[in-house]
Amino acid sequence: MIKRIRVVAGVAVDKDGNVLMGLRPPDKQCPSMWEYPGGKVELAEGDETALKREWREELHVVLRVGRRIARVTFDLDVPVVISLYHVHADDQTPMVSDSIREIRWVAPAHAVRCLPCTPSTYLTYAAVKTFLARLQ
Repeated sequence: MIKRIRVVAGVAVDKDGNVLMGLRPPDKQCPSMWEYPGGKVELAEGDETALKREWREELHVVLRVGRRIARVTFDLDVPVVISLYHVHADDQTPMVSDSIREIRWVAPAHAVRCLPCTPSTYLTYAAVKTFLARLQ
């Protein structure tokens, strides 16, 4: 049986339509690439619980999780299934950690054109663009 990795990530949106992106550390897979913050879903853990845990651990933010924006599967060393959710951090200020070296609020189009991004960021771009258009 082929092992799959389940991953969740959150798209936080500011009043200008920018999204929060995090820079991966240079010693991790997809080194020094930008992505939507999140992480692996642990055994017997649901998506929402995992996403709240990852944002609390990595960004020191307590989330409200909204609707799922996209789910994509791609291969790294093993198949990865990533579910992308709209998240609300309210007025909290995210902080960097060992897992996220830098954070930026950027327009999604700018991210995929100008920043080195993880495969999942490119694969979910169309869904994020459509989602943001519906928010306005």
